[in-house]
Amino acid sequence: MKLLYWHETDQYPNGIAVLFGTGLVGGAIERAVRQAVNPVAQKMSYDWGNAETRRQQSQRIEQAAIARAADMERPQSIAVIWAAGQSGFGSTLEDMQQELETLKDVLALAGRLAAALPQAVHCLHHVSSSGGLFEGQVACGPKAEPRPLRPYGSGKMLQEQAVITMPEVARHHIYRLTSVYGHNPSGRAGLIPTLMTNAIKRRPSYIQGSLSTLRDYVLAEDVGRFMSRNILLPGDETTCTHLIAQGRPASIFEIVQMVKKAVNMPLHLQIDPHPSNARSMSFLPSATPEGWRPTPLLTGIAQVAQDVRLSLL
Repeated sequence: MKLLYWHETDQYPNGIAVLFGTGLVGGAIERAVRQAVNPVAQKMSYDWGNAETRRQQSQRIEQAAIARAADMERPQSIAVIWAAGQSGFGSTLEDMQQELETLKDVLALAGRLAAALPQAVHCLHHVSSSGGLFEGQVACGPKAEPRPLRPYGSGKMLQEQAVITMPEVARHHIYRLTSVYGHNPSGRAGLIPTLMTNAIKRRPSYIQGSLSTLRDYVLAEDVGRFMSRNILLPGDETTCTHLIAQGRPASIFEIVQMVKKAVNMPLHLQIDPHPSNARSMSFLPSATPEGWRPTPLLTGIAQVAQDVRLSLL
């Protein structure tokens, strides 16, 4: 995890961000915050697998954040950001319960910071999954209700509930992300960068879904920019739930064609004849929040292709 802190600028008050998760989304959040306020970043250990070690490390993170606040004239905002977790569509009830317990440790840390620094504006920022919550639903508008079909989605709903019912921190932002794509050399790779890497290396790609399956894809850098604005200026609303989607569904077949054009190479596909994750999902632009400006899919895929090529040189 990383502790970020910055001094006041013409546009933003000073503040502290406790960022859990340094993968595709967490990395994009950090880059966007860096671009806006040029924070100091302190990398700190956090053991996701050992509860006792995690609690000890959590205390050190708390002490470090309080020390940074003491160096400021008056800390204006303190954000605790959950962009972590290893769960996915195939996660079991046990997996999701373990992830929830880890999240609760992070929430406890946020509560202790709120008690120790009552003069600051405290806000929780939680990355959730629209794919898990709306699996099998199409043309979801602003009034669509989550209907999870597997433990992954039910677990995400429990996580959201744990965040918004936490009394110690009054402000909460929930981000229900659709399929996030981007280049993340040190973490899990999604469909789009995997297709690109395998094409460049002339390896086959295994597709776990039907080519006609509809998905909604958003660029990680867009997510980072949107979240960073709320982190730096959390606003006055107590709870905001944001559906972060392109608002323009694309089939896996379309994605394959776009990737093929971006890398200018053939793709060798192996299609699962009995996919377990083939339900379509799509969202209307009206379901997305004010101020959200997604990069067009073709443009975003071209950007990621360039990043993937550079990393393979």
